[in-house]
Amino acid sequence: MSDYEATVNNFIHLLRTQPKLFSKEDNIQLIELLNSQSDDVKSLSNSISDWLEEHPQVDDALAELENNTAERGPGSRKLNSNIPKYQTDKKSLLNAIQQSSESTKEDENKDDRS
Repeated sequence: MSDYEATVNNFIHLLRTQPKLFSKEDNIQLIELLNSQSDDVKSLSNSISDWLEEHPQVDDALAELENNTAERGPGSRKLNSNIPKYQTDKKSLLNAIQQSSESTKEDENKDDRS
């Protein structure tokens, strides 16, 4: 798996497992950003990296995931064995953002009822 694929895969995993890291505004920004990109994994990965520069809390969480990966030969990385392998395309990313957004809404509704 290339570094680009690993970044996209780990970001999808973060969206699915830690949706509270992403605000409603974050999700909107990400959808707009990714919709303007091609489906090329390198382009998607670079867009995510650029977005992360302005979102240090999410960047730190992603870095923690990536630090738990075992390095292999140059240019390839083995995923953390605890992280499933996702499709690393635009559709999968957008679906993960949508699911993250829905999880955030559910959590907000629970908080409102408390």
